[in-house]
Amino acid sequence: MPPLHLHRLPRLLRAMSLAICLALVQAAAWAAPWLDGTPRIAIISAFPAEMNLLLARVQAPRPHVVNGVTFATGQLQGKPVVLLHSGKGGGLSDMFGGGMGAAAQGSTVVEKNLDRITVGFAVVFGFTSLGLGLLMSTPT
Repeated sequence: MPPLHLHRLPRLLRAMSLAICLALVQAAAWAAPWLDGTPRIAIISAFPAEMNLLLARVQAPRPHVVNGVTFATGQLQGKPVVLLHSGKGGGLSDMFGGGMGAAAQGSTVVEKNLDRITVGFAVVFGFTSLGLGLLMSTPT
């Protein structure tokens, strides 16, 4: 049986985890639908009042929902923009006539999925770290 090269294991695991992360990012990019080919300036607002002011100045705002995320596109001072609200409550759905209060609204589907993915990765990371620690501490 050939000898185990444990000193190469951390480098191999780092390379594998990097490849998996890159594959996941690329898969998410492929899964997202395209609105059109127009490059836009992204404006992210944390406050409903700020978003209301921006939407009042946007020419021909169009609401969109992609993967549970609501945003608006339009022209601001002649430049194509996309407006996103990042805070709790008072989002674009409220501004376009829909939605409920912030207390009844809860988390979006995207937030819940990101939480689940984060917890999953944390558990896998914990077990692999524990396993590597046990492997490295075992005398050969």
